[in-house]
Amino acid sequence: MFIFKKQTEETTYNNFKIFNKNIIILVSFLILIIFLLIIFSLYFLNKNEQKKTIPPISEEEKNQTQAMPKINVPAVLYNLFGTVEKIEEGKIIFKATIPQFDENNKDISRKETRKIILTPSTEIKSLVFLLDKLTGKTMPTEVKMSLEDIKIGDYVEVVSSKDIKNSESFEVKKITIINR
Repeated sequence: MFIFKKQTEETTYNNFKIFNKNIIILVSFLILIIFLLIIFSLYFLNKNEQKKTIPPISEEEKNQTQAMPKINVPAVLYNLFGTVEKIEEGKIIFKATIPQFDENNKDISRKETRKIILTPSTEIKSLVFLLDKLTGKTMPTEVKMSLEDIKIGDYVEVVSSKDIKNSESFEVKKITIINR
């Protein structure tokens, strides 16, 4: 009987040990679930608070953010674009586009006849588009030209080393023929 009693005590002790392990696992699992629920609750509460703090944008504010800033034409111009009208010895007459914008940023550029004075150091180039062998893309390239290559009706950019915004006649350091 003593042996039986000892076996019963051992069995009871082992059963108690197994029961305690199961309780510990169950309690740990419940704590983990509660912890995850708290984290998710805080996350969603914070997310909802962030939505509440962003005020809606009024129509007036939308119009203000979409308004274009005023375009300002520089006080000085060193280059002009225009169409060649006449070629004389050492001079080219062209119809220049003088950039201007009104208060609504509408282009109100005006056309004026200007006289280019060529000097021995004036460069004449043409803007051509060549295929780049490495990239396979068309790239703009300046090619050296001469005065004989400029024709009436060509669209050109003229560059001076002085302010030419209001000058009717001026020397240029570079003329670029732009193929359109």
